[in-house]
Amino acid sequence: MKALFKLKKQACIAFLCLLCATTTNAQIEFKTFKRNPIPIVSEHSSPFAATLLDYHDFKIEGKSRWATTKGSWYLKYKAMFDFRCKEPFMGVGITYAENGFRTGYTFRLVDCQIVEDSIGFLKNKYLYNNADTLRRWNLPPRNTMEPARTEGIIRRLGIEYFTFVAVVFDPSKHSKFIEVPESGRENDFMTYMEIFRYPADVDVFVYDFEIDNWVYVGSVTVSGDHELELYVLHRFAPRYLKNCRCPAGADL
Repeated sequence: MKALFKLKKQACIAFLCLLCATTTNAQIEFKTFKRNPIPIVSEHSSPFAATLLDYHDFKIEGKSRWATTKGSWYLKYKAMFDFRCKEPFMGVGITYAENGFRTGYTFRLVDCQIVEDSIGFLKNKYLYNNADTLRRWNLPPRNTMEPARTEGIIRRLGIEYFTFVAVVFDPSKHSKFIEVPESGRENDFMTYMEIFRYPADVDVFVYDFEIDNWVYVGSVTVSGDHELELYVLHRFAPRYLKNCRCPAGADL
């Protein structure tokens, strides 16, 4: 009886994974359109100047020796997102020439897994705290600000391997801020996290290093985080699709 139950469970899991893969591969039709007028980014905003997603900050805070509240409480806020293939690299803020400031996500996509693995390898060189080591690997000095340090590493590996995709929401329609009481700060300063409501129309930009600015490529209507990432990956980096997670509840 136990063997039969185990066999049925394995068959169910296999079916769920197959369903996930089928859905991922089949979901390539999206409602895309062009804004009129076409959005223009008014400031030359570097893709390296973006910020960590909020729950990444919460994770760092929970591990800090000076944290008011320690632990894995950040997982509660991570669970509010549903990225299953390629989690956004960072949050992004973009200022339009018209209609003001908008926020969203930046996906850092690499067309070669070896290059992507090398990012972490080179970042670990800073743990040695040795100027000679950094010079040997042709890396920015240790006192370089983090965005410029990351840019130095990526340029060192070859910018031609990278695609930066920004997806931004209309804050008046889709932006929502929630309180994060676990994130203790001095003087009772309350921490807030921005989340986005779906369904949503998002504007999609790709960073063009020749003109040093974001270029609008179109807009898409999506029903959630997972559908958003599927659109981005199908269009710009399909190699990541093979690493999509199975649906929640498939205990692999």
